[in-house]
Amino acid sequence: IRYLNEQALPGDGLYVWGAHPLIYYLTGLRSPSRFVPNLPLMAVWGPPAWREELVHDLRRSPPAFIIVARNDAIFPVTFTRLDSEQYLSVFPALNAFISDGYQRAATFPDFVVYRRKAVP
Repeated sequence: IRYLNEQALPGDGLYVWGAHPLIYYLTGLRSPSRFVPNLPLMAVWGPPAWREELVHDLRRSPPAFIIVARNDAIFPVTFTRLDSEQYLSVFPALNAFISDGYQRAATFPDFVVYRRKAVP
């Protein structure tokens, strides 16, 4: 939270790939997508169209920061043992969006913060 509060500029956006909506509240940063927690996107019962919608939302309004959570697997809800970071390996569209447009800015035990690359 402190990192984002120190680094974010007015108008910056944030997407949290994890189930931590409190981050939005504590930083005052807004998500470009209606999918605030990622649980329905990771769940076996979530339709693929939801994942497509998320990537579309991110491409339409790329946030300045993306946080990827670690150690947050909630098997009873998602029916997957993968945490958010591991799930990127089976969500290639989101993984590519992050890899192509963002660079790792900070690493914490349960989160990785990515910052959008400067546009040349």
